[in-house]
Amino acid sequence: MQNYNILFSRFMMLTKFRYASLFFVIASFFSFNSVSFAQTINAGSDSTICIGDSIKLGGSPVATGNPVSFSWTSSASASAFSTDSTPTVSPSSTIDYYLAVTYSSSRTLIDTVTISVVKLKADFGLSEDTVCSGTRVLFYDSTKHTSTSVTYAWNFGVTGATSTNKNPKYTFKTTTLGSGSTSRRVTLQVSDSGCSSTFVDTVLVKDLPSITHYDYGAALNGTKDFTNCVGYGNYTLTLENFSTTTNTNSNYSIDWGDGSSSN
Repeated sequence: MQNYNILFSRFMMLTKFRYASLFFVIASFFSFNSVSFAQTINAGSDSTICIGDSIKLGGSPVATGNPVSFSWTSSASASAFSTDSTPTVSPSSTIDYYLAVTYSSSRTLIDTVTISVVKLKADFGLSEDTVCSGTRVLFYDSTKHTSTSVTYAWNFGVTGATSTNKNPKYTFKTTTLGSGSTSRRVTLQVSDSGCSSTFVDTVLVKDLPSITHYDYGAALNGTKDFTNCVGYGNYTLTLENFSTTTNTNSNYSIDWGDGSSSN
C-alpha cells in the first residue's frame, strides 16, 4: 500500500509538471502574438492639395508597439528624405510616400500614402489690350486645370462688371472725352477641386473726342436740324463745330451719306 501511494504521488507530480509546461507554452504563444498584433503603422490618409501647399504625413498614431525607427521614401526617390515620424512635405506633383517602421525584433512594417497635387494656374488671352471707348474685347481662357468641375469668376475693373463664362466678351467705356485714357484691371479667378488661382491683366481704354456739331442754317432760320422740306430747292448744309475737345482733336472727317466725304 505504501509503494502504491508513492507511485501515485510521483504520477501526480509528473502530470502537474506536464500541464504547467503546456500552460507556459500556450501563454508564451499568445504573449508573442499579442505583441505582433500590437505592431501597426499608418502613413496617413490619401489626400489632395493645391500646388504650393504643404501637408503633414503620418496617421494618428503613426505606429504602435514601441517602434525603434522611422524612414520615409517616395516614388520620386528611393533615398530616405526624413526619419521623423510625421514629416511635412510640399510636393510639386502627385506622388506616393512610403513609411518604413522598424522594431527591436528587427521586424519592419511598410505603409503607403498618396498625395495628389492639383496644378491650377489661371491665365487668359484677349483680342486687344488697347482700345477706344465703346470697343468690345474678347477674352480667351487658357488656364491649366485638372477636372471638368472648374469654375470662372471674371471682373473687368468696374463695379458690377463680372462674368462666369469661360470665354466672355466685354465692352469697355470711359465717361470722359478727349485724349486721355483709363486702365481697366481685368481679373480672372479659377477654382477647381478645392483650389483657386488668379491671373490679372490690364486693358487701356482711350477716351473718345467730342463730336458735337450743329446745323448752322437750321439754327439761323429756326428750322429742324438736318431737315430739307420738298419744294425748297437746293439745300446747303453748313455744319458748325462745337466739339469740346478741339485742343486735342487731330483731324476731322465727314461722311455725307451719298458716297462723298470731306476732311
